[in-house]
Amino acid sequence: MLADMKIEAAGSPLVDALTRTGYWAEQGRKNFKDWEFYDPHSWYEFARCWDDLLLDEYMRDGGTYRFRRYSQLRYDANDGTLTLLPHAPYEQSAMVNKLNGGFLRYFEPIEHRFLNNAFFQGLMRWMGSSYSAASDHRVWNIKLHPYRIVATEGAGEPSPEGLHRDGVDYICSFMVRKCNVDGGETTVTDAEENELTRVTLQMPGDIVIGDDNITKHGVSPIHIINKKKSVAYRDVLVVAFTKD
Repeated sequence: MLADMKIEAAGSPLVDALTRTGYWAEQGRKNFKDWEFYDPHSWYEFARCWDDLLLDEYMRDGGTYRFRRYSQLRYDANDGTLTLLPHAPYEQSAMVNKLNGGFLRYFEPIEHRFLNNAFFQGLMRWMGSSYSAASDHRVWNIKLHPYRIVATEGAGEPSPEGLHRDGVDYICSFMVRKCNVDGGETTVTDAEENELTRVTLQMPGDIVIGDDNITKHGVSPIHIINKKKSVAYRDVLVVAFTKD
């Protein structure tokens, strides 16, 4: 079991948006002001974890632009506990992910310094309590996908499968940092692919969340801004909550 901390009350703007429209987006500046679990030190240590992601060697488009790790948690809204689940391969059906679905992908687990970080745990409890309030469900499986998408050798693809669902209940994209790239516009649609909103996660803490049962999402490619610089990347945490 991961270390206990104060359970964050469900954020009513998120809950209201999910029940009314099925999606929610907010700027990081406002989030950091509103979230009681935010502090600069734990945030800095959290963001540093993206420097230790590993190359995704399972990209069926042959791309070498994605770095990642993967782990699963269990969240119980009854007492606010987060529990690390045994490490296992990641799998999506080919119907959900036409590019990389239909086979097991063995990624290295997320490091303990990431999972035990106070900001990260506060974020997970805020999400879990909000989703519980929106759905009247209490126990969740959480799949964690920290991604670094690079654009030094060409365009980076945050969403190479295109507009899609993930086959979960709630899906979140959370901006950690963006360095020397532009692009990466998120499009959210309804189930019939009618556009609901477009938003570009630009600054740390920017976030977009969708009810994956009734919305689809996709992200446009990223491109390097200054080719004279040695790095160009987009660091994002994608979090999938599924009823357990």
